[in-house]
Amino acid sequence: MKTTLCVLSAALALTACGGDSGPAVSNEPLVLQEGDVRVTSRDNAVDLVLQGDQVIVGLSDSLLNVVAQKTDTGDLESDNGFGASVERFVKAKVQSALNTRMSYPVAHLRGVRYEDGLIEFDYKGDEKFDMLEDADIDGTPLLGSFSAADSKRFVDAVQARIE
Repeated sequence: MKTTLCVLSAALALTACGGDSGPAVSNEPLVLQEGDVRVTSRDNAVDLVLQGDQVIVGLSDSLLNVVAQKTDTGDLESDNGFGASVERFVKAKVQSALNTRMSYPVAHLRGVRYEDGLIEFDYKGDEKFDMLEDADIDGTPLLGSFSAADSKRFVDAVQARIE
C-alpha cells in the first residue's frame, strides 16, 4: 500500500506540476519494441521501462491487476442509486490515476550505471527525474529495488541508447 501511495502521489504531483522539458505523464499502454527493456521490482510493484527514447516508471501490470479487481464496479451495474454512482466515479478515478506512468527523455541523460546496488542516472542539466531519485519502496530506494541482473540489463540498454 505504501508503494501505491508513493507512486500515486508522484503521479498527481507531476500531473499538476510537470514541465515540458523534463518528466512527462501518460496513461497510454506500453508497447515494447525490439531493444526496449522492462524490469520489475523484487516485490512486483513497480516497472522501470526503457521504451524508445524514454525511461518510464509506473506500477507493474500485476499490481494494477490486483487494484482493478479491488476497484471493479461490475456488481454495481444494476444499482442506479446515488451511492453506487459515486462509488463507480471514485473507483474509475483511482484506476486512472494508478495507471499513470511518468517518463523522462533519454536525451537528457549523460549516462547511467549500476553501483552499490542502485541504478544511478547522470543528468545533462539541472532537471532530474525526481520520481526515480526520491521514491522508495518500504524504505528501500526505488532504484535499488530491482535485482542486480535486471538492473544491469536495464542500465546496459539505456547506456546503449545514450551512446
